[in-house]
Amino acid sequence: MQKTSCRELQQAIGDSPWDLSNQILYEMCQKYPHHKNDEEIIAKVMMIGRVYSAAIERRKNVENISSVFYRGKVAPGIRKSKIDVWLNTLRSLDHPTSENCVQIIAVHKKVTDLFREISGLEKRSLASKYLHFHFPNLFFIYDSRSSNALKKIEYSSVWNSSLVEYDRAYAKFFLRCMAFVEKVNYECDIPLTPRKLDKYLLS
Repeated sequence: MQKTSCRELQQAIGDSPWDLSNQILYEMCQKYPHHKNDEEIIAKVMMIGRVYSAAIERRKNVENISSVFYRGKVAPGIRKSKIDVWLNTLRSLDHPTSENCVQIIAVHKKVTDLFREISGLEKRSLASKYLHFHFPNLFFIYDSRSSNALKKIEYSSVWNSSLVEYDRAYAKFFLRCMAFVEKVNYECDIPLTPRKLDKYLLS
């Protein structure tokens, strides 16, 4: 990475008009980290999904979806799952490493599968965003735009042979993110959090 690219990266990860919206979502998940109360579950899933164009009901043709689908299927489906058990396994982690990424990626797979069971749709992106707001320093934010942008600037995709439970598309994206973050830290002396990386990829 050349110095001019480092400067561009520094500019891209600066303040943006979306920072306050994101901060509100972070604070919501910090205040309501668990999944025992239907109102809290609905608020988190609906607000994160809709703000990030990854709503759990997206492309699903259901009448009166807010009152029926969220109350009748989304909330009880998540509440009855083991999601809090899965999330508790991550609470001692500070940032992704080549060792703990096995745990992080496995939790993403479990939540992706849970959202698929509830919606009947592929919810890889929503799972990454939902988990990111609960663990801002652990989960990279995945969608087609960020994935395509990353492929253009980071070619390293060394597979981690320790992975056992994973969504392959997200696992490849996650490992590529880790490689790029390490490179930027070394070449530009800029520590990239998952949020800062997302800002850069979408800039």
